[in-house]
Amino acid sequence: MAYVLAGLEDMIIVVDLSRIVRFTNRPGEGYTMEEMLGRDILEFVGPAFRDAQVEMIERVRASRTRESFEVSVSDGHGREHWHRGTVSPLVKVDRLAGYIVVTRNITAQRIAEEEARSLRRLVPICSWCKNIRSDEGFWEELEVYLEAETRGSVTHGVCPDCAAKHLGVGDEETGS
Repeated sequence: MAYVLAGLEDMIIVVDLSRIVRFTNRPGEGYTMEEMLGRDILEFVGPAFRDAQVEMIERVRASRTRESFEVSVSDGHGREHWHRGTVSPLVKVDRLAGYIVVTRNITAQRIAEEEARSLRRLVPICSWCKNIRSDEGFWEELEVYLEAETRGSVTHGVCPDCAAKHLGVGDEETGS
């Protein structure tokens, strides 16, 4: 069965009532299978999310219903990843035996959403010089602002209209 589950995109983790990882279909980012098994699942959760995860596990224990989560996890090398998933009760013969955690790495999705959010906001720009007012209230050159906000590089060129207006170059000379 573990062989079949290893091919899934989702990570499936079986945790006992003491929150110890007893099974996983594959190790998390930056860990070996041996490093995952036998450890408290909270060791993999970012410190800011641990209390909320403990509360969620207690709610699952009390209600025996599934709950969803989104947390930051460490990959064992100091890098942060984001996971979204569920914790469900694992019941054996009418007795709670542990929890099944099904989780998926959503780091790339979170980064894309954050970049999209930063690009969707209103940006105050000077009508004359085209400088941008930052969130801190400072005016900075458009190029500096774009490089900081998009994590890209800005390159310069001259559009055909400006070439004609400022350089006296016509369309046939600019290739446009």
